[in-house]
Amino acid sequence: MIRPSFTRGTSAAGPALVLAALSCLCGCRGGGQKETKGEVSGKVTFENRPVGEGRITFQHKESGFAADALLNKDGTYAVEQPLPEGEYKVFILPLVERRQVDGRGPVVGEPKEATNIPEKYRAVGTTELKATVTGGKNELNFDMKR
Repeated sequence: MIRPSFTRGTSAAGPALVLAALSCLCGCRGGGQKETKGEVSGKVTFENRPVGEGRITFQHKESGFAADALLNKDGTYAVEQPLPEGEYKVFILPLVERRQVDGRGPVVGEPKEATNIPEKYRAVGTTELKATVTGGKNELNFDMKR
């Protein structure tokens, strides 16, 4: 049986060309343009008072991409990863605690009591909060009202 040989008659440029083509396919987006991202941090308040417990979520209006951050005691937050530029809906959620409902049954996640996070700010469909993220640092502060 004759086996084909792929090593005969090839030059050193062959593997280099394959690697160059693969790296372009894996690393290039949108015609070679790199996606611009922005660092996001700020403060969440309710009627000008810090919301010291909860989670802020940013959801990109077009792609649906979402990222979140925990709120600190003073209402400040910082999203760990930079976000792609664009328009975002912003919603604030109370923390979830795991407990038994009525002291019996399975353990489930229930939102903690959070009177300083009105219901309308808790869902992407009802929140009025919006943000525009640009390249670089973005300080985005939100003050919720009743």
